[in-house]
Amino acid sequence: MDTSLAIETNNLNYSFSKYRKAINNLSLQVPQGSIFGFLGPNGAGKTTTMRMLTGMLPSDNDNVFLMGNSLQKTMPQVFENIGTLIEMPSLYLHLSGYNNLKIICILRGIDVARINATLDLVGLLQDGKRKVKEYSLGMKQRLGIAMALLPNPKLLLLDEPVNGLDPAGMVEVRELLKKLNKEHNITVFISSHLLNEIEKTCTHISIIHKGNLKYQGSLSDLQESQGLSKEVTFTINDAIAAEQMVKQHYNTAKAINRNTLVFEFEHEDDIPRINKWLVGQGINVSGINTKLGLEDWFMKMTSK
Repeated sequence: MDTSLAIETNNLNYSFSKYRKAINNLSLQVPQGSIFGFLGPNGAGKTTTMRMLTGMLPSDNDNVFLMGNSLQKTMPQVFENIGTLIEMPSLYLHLSGYNNLKIICILRGIDVARINATLDLVGLLQDGKRKVKEYSLGMKQRLGIAMALLPNPKLLLLDEPVNGLDPAGMVEVRELLKKLNKEHNITVFISSHLLNEIEKTCTHISIIHKGNLKYQGSLSDLQESQGLSKEVTFTINDAIAAEQMVKQHYNTAKAINRNTLVFEFEHEDDIPRINKWLVGQGINVSGINTKLGLEDWFMKMTSK
């Protein structure tokens, strides 16, 4: 047991039958203070693992530790400062957002004075008196996260928190999770199959495929170990017309279409340097997006 880890599992196994092993010797190490992405395709074993981490599915051995505490030996007290949201939140649609949280407070013995502060934290304070049936899908998801935040947790376990959301809802949840991590020092563990969201949100990842751990560590370590190419995309006025001129200074530049110019880069500092140079040449930059080459590697790994 490592007390610097928010989550630790040692050779975790689970089978639904003797013919189907959902989790195979899974050893996770989630650093405290991280936003940790638990990544894998559908059916990889992510939700099964999440259910084992929350005690919904049993482990035969004492091999799950949350915030340094044995899950098997400290259930249910271990969840007094841990928040969980597994799959979609269960909400009373005919009640207000405030009253949905009040029910959780009554059931868990939490001071109702925390409700308004929690609604404010997830950006729903002004909508707290509205009935949940009037909420958008993104608002419902944030209310579900608010339920998990009521006990003032140090660790937040979320299963597919942006699944089914539109792009605006994804951005709302992503920025909320970053805020919880940075400003409130909450370790966030996210299970997802959405590679792009994990890449934009997380500091560390693990990749699971058919119940087996394929990678675990920081995104930067993965990039170095796999030699992933790093690309930055600039949205500009006329990329095709600018390409030859730009190539004289940055030979990796290539126009993908009329408005998209792509560069390979080695260090994060290269991005503002390229941007400054483009603007200095009178090229109007309207958007910047980075890609670490993770998608291609992930697809090759999970197709084997």
